[in-house]
Amino acid sequence: MSVAALPATPGHRRSHGVPRSLPMQALLLLLVALATRGALFGSPLIHSDEGFYLLVGDRMVQGAWPFVDIFDRKPVGLFLIFAAIRAVGGDGILLYQLAGLLHGKGRHVALQLLKLIYQLLRQQVGAVAEGLGQLDKRGA
Repeated sequence: MSVAALPATPGHRRSHGVPRSLPMQALLLLLVALATRGALFGSPLIHSDEGFYLLVGDRMVQGAWPFVDIFDRKPVGLFLIFAAIRAVGGDGILLYQLAGLLHGKGRHVALQLLKLIYQLLRQQVGAVAEGLGQLDKRGA
């Protein structure tokens, strides 16, 4: 049976083996990211830009001012993110790589949660509107 021969029913979507639950999707994405990027964690040779941002963040933790004591043309928020990562302590390179990994997966989870909240609110608003319609019919 070819793909074109499949019935096109409304709302029919194939999941291609992707779990439907949000926690399982997040776990699957995390495992794939660890499998594809895990061997590079801790290597300072792959991201030279992030290494410099980490340096600026480290200097900021030590009291340096961005654009005064150390300069780059990027916005200060970027350096503040790396300063927060550096303030945690430990291996700064590994920490910023893990923070980047978690940020990417967190964005997916946040979008899925927003979609779920939207669907729930849409159901609630529909129920409230129907209830108000019933009240309006009784009052007429």
